[in-house]
Amino acid sequence: MDSLPIKRLTSRLRGEAGFALPVTLLMLLAAFATVSVGVVTSVRVQHGTIRDQGTKAALQLAQTGVNQAVLQFNRITPSATNPCSPVTSSGPLANGWCPPVGPLSDASGGTFTYQAHPYSAGSDKALEIVATGQFGGATRRVLVSAKSLNENIFGDAQVKTANGITMDSNAEIHAAAATNGNINMSSNAKQCGQASVGIGRQMLLNGNAGYFSDPNCNSPTSTVNQQQLTLPAVNQGDAATNNDNGRLFGQDLVSGNKSDACFNGHDGNNQADNGCGARELYIKNNSAVTLTGGTYSFCKLTMRSNSSLYISAGHTVAIYFDSPEACGQASGVVQLDMESNTRITSTDGHAANVSMLFVGSSSRQTWISLSSNTAVGTTCQQNFVIYAPLSDVEMNSNSTYCGALGAKSLHLDSNADIKTDPAQSSLLLPPVSPHYDNPQFQECSVATGSTPTTGC
Repeated sequence: MDSLPIKRLTSRLRGEAGFALPVTLLMLLAAFATVSVGVVTSVRVQHGTIRDQGTKAALQLAQTGVNQAVLQFNRITPSATNPCSPVTSSGPLANGWCPPVGPLSDASGGTFTYQAHPYSAGSDKALEIVATGQFGGATRRVLVSAKSLNENIFGDAQVKTANGITMDSNAEIHAAAATNGNINMSSNAKQCGQASVGIGRQMLLNGNAGYFSDPNCNSPTSTVNQQQLTLPAVNQGDAATNNDNGRLFGQDLVSGNKSDACFNGHDGNNQADNGCGARELYIKNNSAVTLTGGTYSFCKLTMRSNSSLYISAGHTVAIYFDSPEACGQASGVVQLDMESNTRITSTDGHAANVSMLFVGSSSRQTWISLSSNTAVGTTCQQNFVIYAPLSDVEMNSNSTYCGALGAKSLHLDSNADIKTDPAQSSLLLPPVSPHYDNPQFQECSVATGSTPTTGC
């Protein structure tokens, strides 16, 4: 064998150039594997993100269906023969549920379907809705139960607020009280009746404040319930245009100097008076006005220095206070302002059925002020209600209120006192068109069954 080829082969085996191509190929394969893992992981993450976005979108679409159903029932009063008329011309199915509505397309590209079940037990009204949202390949289904303002919302507590109750300077509540916020008590304040605070909230006792389980403040307790509170918005129906305001001051007479009472820009003598604005009843010093109608629509009620608002004996009266937007009022307006020994009571001193309902506003603050020996429903044997879920209430200077009270917040100071009659636990607000609000939300499985609520 020729020695030259052997030498050449030996030289090539000793050199490093022969390893370059295999090493490069291995490095490329390793890099490709690494990149491939990253690409696969990225694709999986993107698929998960898309799936998660689709699920969220489907849930939002289901909520859209719920909102549309509630809106329809709030805007349209069901007919006497078809409780489903706000959403469908067809009557209820055999199970009481309205026929399904949809699927309806949404601007997002998805669809939603909803089915409602309005029902009534006595004077209590409620609404159930099952809604399904679909987006891409994702489907979500929810069940919502909403209560009407016509519900007996004072059955468990006669004093209710959304944002808290503050009591100081010997203030007292002689009734069950509930709030979504805290109950802050100081300076010898007393809560006499079962108390309830919001989830994760508490009752704070300072300065010799006391908490009792009974309205007579005889049984000290430390048990404070925690629960979510529902205060539906006020639905005034057509009260703003269909009311008894025209009775002032013709049939609803003024006692005392007629020029000391003013409504809608005119006094009791029907003379122009700039002291009161549109739908504002202003009762000045030592005067009184007697209401003989059934429904009134005010923007503001102002009472000064020993003035009185009487309710004709045996009458049931609902006074609606319109929203500040509708009344042209700025944020911070005091829509009910009572001071200096003012009174709201019946003409004969016996039971009076009065509801003062405040529409309020979610963007403009509204106030109710009771001060300086003000007395509202002092006999404590009447159906007297102040219901203002979007308004703040301030009571001080020995003011007294007897009745059921619902508000956004409540502050009692300077010997302010709230009492209630046991019968007021069964009070119902005036029978206006049902207004459903603050629904209770529950997610269901995607699978449907024999009833719309199957899987919920």
